[in-house]
Amino acid sequence: MRGRKPLTELESLRRKALRTTLAIKSLKDDLKEFGDDMPNIMAMDTPGRRPLSRKQVIKRDQSHLEIILARIAEIEAETGAVPLPIRKVYDPFIHSTAANKIGRKENSEIDWVDRQLQIECEKVPGTFADLKKNKGYDIWEAEVTISEKGKRMGRLPKPFSQRFAEHKNEITRLLADMETLELNMTAVEKFDRQLTLYRDYERIKKKRTRQGISTTKYADYSAEINEILATKKEIEPSQYSESIELFHPFEREVMGILRDIEAVKIKVRAKKALVVC
Repeated sequence: MRGRKPLTELESLRRKALRTTLAIKSLKDDLKEFGDDMPNIMAMDTPGRRPLSRKQVIKRDQSHLEIILARIAEIEAETGAVPLPIRKVYDPFIHSTAANKIGRKENSEIDWVDRQLQIECEKVPGTFADLKKNKGYDIWEAEVTISEKGKRMGRLPKPFSQRFAEHKNEITRLLADMETLELNMTAVEKFDRQLTLYRDYERIKKKRTRQGISTTKYADYSAEINEILATKKEIEPSQYSESIELFHPFEREVMGILRDIEAVKIKVRAKKALVVC
């Protein structure tokens, strides 16, 4: 069996009760220090539902905690389990200094950069599709809804020139962050990094195949992955070469996205009156 042993319902509820209790305590401390934020919430003049105030959140969480405690009491009575005060419940997420060692390995900073870069690159085709739908013009001719008070509901659509500029700036920033993090890696970290880059490439290739996207032009790096895994078994980490040069399988694709953004042609026209629904 992989992973940790599944929690019983009683163990799960006890941990949930502990976390809810701590959350309520934190909110009460904020309420005592800063007061209730209901006046600020009522003064908000933005679309959408208003958030709950501190007092309302405390009331909601306390009601939820009462339900959890009642269910805990039921299970203890049914099973004959010894009642345990909530303050004595052990939760590794809260009490253990090695909490990140429980379950799946915690993502590193460069893993987060990889993920954000992937997300940003996947947004770009949607922006191109929207531009085509808008016949290449910068300003999106979107219909809007007006509230009973005469105010526009929802935000104004961003001009396409702004959307493409944001894509370019974010991708460029993430690439710079990635380069900085990789420059500071040790030989062992670079070795593991190269394995991650190849595995991510193969994973994304399989994902796109499932989505019906042609991957015939994609390279196959399974041999490189097996070679790295074999090397990790054969030699000690201290023997890894310090002059490892990382290869990024998706570099050409990312650079192509940036070139497409640079080359995009956007028509400019005067902003027309918005249609009221």
